[in-house]
Amino acid sequence: YGGHLWTHGIQAAPVEQHSWVRRAVARIDAAQDRLVRRRQELTTVSGKRNLTDPDARFMPVASGGFILGYNAQLAVTADHLILGYDLVQDSGDANQLVPMLARVDDAVAMLRPAINDPELAVGTALFDAGYASEANLAAPGPKRLVALGKRDKIAGAGPPTSPPGDDDTATRKMAWLLSTAEGRALYKKRGATV
Repeated sequence: YGGHLWTHGIQAAPVEQHSWVRRAVARIDAAQDRLVRRRQELTTVSGKRNLTDPDARFMPVASGGFILGYNAQLAVTADHLILGYDLVQDSGDANQLVPMLARVDDAVAMLRPAINDPELAVGTALFDAGYASEANLAAPGPKRLVALGKRDKIAGAGPPTSPPGDDDTATRKMAWLLSTAEGRALYKKRGATV
């Protein structure tokens, strides 16, 4: 045999010489080059590479423009005890709700025996409109109030005027909850400075 495959008198080419393998390798090489260039673009400011913190990303700021940094996530109790935190490269908050709820669950589980309160639980978690998505509103976990911001105006003419039905969307149910006196009073607590 001698390491060669003979088919009908023709020697077959080694696998790495087949055209489809060469094309696949070329696509992988091109993708890796694009990834390197994209990482360089994301860590470059005015043509200079950020050598002090290459993992930082450009984040939009409320006043306009961008700042090189991270998106900080923080979960606190009503009396401002910090239960969870994270720094992420994602400039949006929507992907952070479920992971933060998991951090809060872990912290509460650690606190139960520490304060000798086996009934300790999260009451209602409060989130601003950056976390609003149908998936986040319907995700398992504790009761929550998530501001909808402009989303409730997109879905209709404003807050609902009647309670939602069982088949209504999580967004409609949240809009109703936020329109109630209890929901408004509870959500005001989110404005505290920690």
